[in-house]
Amino acid sequence: MKKLVFLFLAGFFLIGPFESSEATIIDIDEVNGVGYFKDISTGYTWMDVDNFHNWSRSEVNNAIDGTDFQMASYADVITLRTGLGYLDSDAFEFSIRLIIGDPYPDYPYSIHGWVSDLESDPNYPWPGYVFIGTGNQVGINYTNAVRWDGMGAWVVNKSSSDTVPEPTTMLLFGLGLIGALGVIRSKK
Repeated sequence: MKKLVFLFLAGFFLIGPFESSEATIIDIDEVNGVGYFKDISTGYTWMDVDNFHNWSRSEVNNAIDGTDFQMASYADVITLRTGLGYLDSDAFEFSIRLIIGDPYPDYPYSIHGWVSDLESDPNYPWPGYVFIGTGNQVGINYTNAVRWDGMGAWVVNKSSSDTVPEPTTMLLFGLGLIGALGVIRSKK
C-alpha cells in the first residue's frame, strides 16, 4: 500500500511541469500548393491566410463552397491568437510567417484576413477584416476595397477532431499503466 501511495504522490508532483502547456500550432504539408496548419488546442485545421491573398470575400466563399472549410468568425481568430501567447517580432518572423502565411510586405508584422461575421458595420459601409500581429495584437478594420494584395482570409475546418494528446494526459495514462502493473505484480 505504501508503494501505491508513493507512486500516486510521485505522479502528482511529476505533472506540475507539464500542466501549463500552452496552445500551439503546427504546420501541415502543402497539398496541391495549398498550405494548412493545425491548432492543437482546439483540433481545428486552418488554411494558410496567404492562400487567399488578393481574393475578394465572394471568391473565397466560392472556393471553399462544398468543402468542410468555412470562413472563420472573429471569435475563432481571437481564440487562435490567444493560444499563441505574446509574440515579439522574432517569434512572429520565424513561426507565424512560416505557418500561417506571409504577410504583405507593406505590413511585415501583421497578417490580415477576411472573416465571416464582419460583413458590415453600422458605422462603416464596408466589410471588415481581422489582423493579428506582434505582442498580443489582434484587431478589426474595415476597407472599401473589394480585394487588395495584403488581404487573405481566415478559413477553418472545425469538424476535424483528431486532436493531439496533451503531455499531461499521456503522463497520467502512463502512470496509470505503471500503477496497474505494480498492483498486479504485487498480488502474484
